[in-house]
Amino acid sequence: MTLNAITSGRIDHIIYFKENFSENMFIGTGRFYLESFPLALLMSYGILGSCPIFILSIFPLIIAYRYRKLDKNNKIRKLIILLNIILLINGLFEELSPFGPGVKCYLLWMITGIYLGLQTKRLNKY
Repeated sequence: MTLNAITSGRIDHIIYFKENFSENMFIGTGRFYLESFPLALLMSYGILGSCPIFILSIFPLIIAYRYRKLDKNNKIRKLIILLNIILLINGLFEELSPFGPGVKCYLLWMITGIYLGLQTKRLNKY
């Protein structure tokens, strides 16, 4: 049994990316399936199109960092950080993580929204 068979063909995807990314590195090739979130983004949308999506994928980390001074020991903030890091690592092996599909991705975005709402409410007290 080969490493490529064990990884469900992901080694072939990495090799394909290495061979073809340089042809359209700035604007990409359009929608292209690779079983890795960063590789699929770069191949499909190029460097220019991938940057906004990469920033959006770390948005929960940005939110947690931004509000760190308001609550030094908030468990929700720590949960957001851990979930985002876990899903970014998972994104190396799945095309759609950290955006979906599934409950594991939904949980991160739901908790981030609740946390952001609570922090905004805390800042705007009358």
